[in-house]
Amino acid sequence: MSDIYIEITNTMNNKVLYDSIVKILLYADMIKLVHLTTEKYSAHKLCDEATDAVRSYCDELSEKSFGYFGGPKFKDFNIKQDVFVTDDLEEILGHINDLLVILRKKYEDVDCLVSTIDDFSGKLNQLVYLTSFDKISDYKMKN
Repeated sequence: MSDIYIEITNTMNNKVLYDSIVKILLYADMIKLVHLTTEKYSAHKLCDEATDAVRSYCDELSEKSFGYFGGPKFKDFNIKQDVFVTDDLEEILGHINDLLVILRKKYEDVDCLVSTIDDFSGKLNQLVYLTSFDKISDYKMKN
């Protein structure tokens, strides 16, 4: 089998993975934009934590998948991705989690990826929970 055939097959089989990685990184940048525009200190800190966590887990997922399938070429990544644009941290985290659900289903037989995806999803759920505290803090009691 030629190297060109293997390269084309690998790219086609992992297009969902490559596109998801780019989308997750775009969402991480979107979280950073929320971080830069928020007026609340708690939201500012939470966005920092979310950005760091998303980038770290995306890196881990990428490295494990490339170790398993072989590394992609730069041209395999398409920066022109449709992502949902919002300044709501909880929504952004939800969109990332939606991507993880797709990846988990596609790679359900690859244990090292499933484990990382599950850990990533768990961290996202924890961050979503923490967003609820920020929303509660806006509550004003009636006198």
